[in-house]
Amino acid sequence: MQPKWSGVRSGGGLVAALVVLSTMGATSANVLATARVTYAVGAQFKGLSWVGKVRPTSRTPGNALLLQLAWMLVLIFSGSFDMLTDMLIFVSWFFYGMLALGVILQRTRGKGTPRSYSVPGYPWVPGSFVLFTAAFLVITVWSDVADYLAGRSVLINSLLGTLITCAGLPIYLLLRRGRHRDDGR
Repeated sequence: MQPKWSGVRSGGGLVAALVVLSTMGATSANVLATARVTYAVGAQFKGLSWVGKVRPTSRTPGNALLLQLAWMLVLIFSGSFDMLTDMLIFVSWFFYGMLALGVILQRTRGKGTPRSYSVPGYPWVPGSFVLFTAAFLVITVWSDVADYLAGRSVLINSLLGTLITCAGLPIYLLLRRGRHRDDGR
């Protein structure tokens, strides 16, 4: 006779529950953070002013949150969880690398400028981070292309994530041009 409560089953269920909770927490944090960015864009550009409104009762960027919810639902229903996380991680690491590279460039260009903070191990720590990030991105693209060519994947996730991210550039440029016209610049 087998026991009703098996340690293996309970451990697997516990791990699955923790993964679900972790995913929900990360998604919530991501939606809240990106809604603030969307709100700021809406407040800055006349063409998206409806996104830059704050709800008077809750004092939250309600329209930006609704827009983020709509976009999140489109992404959820368009692909698998693995595909979405692959795209998100690839694009996020690109921007992490660009931030570290930005620190190096700013400190190189403004040598005599007083700094309000110091970067421990500068320039070795941010430099090695930039190199690691570049290697990670190249290996990821290489692996995604190899999986696609071998038939193990129907998409090249890293490139699709890059295309989705870059799709915002024309919108930004149009809004920016309209803003300059409104400001008289």
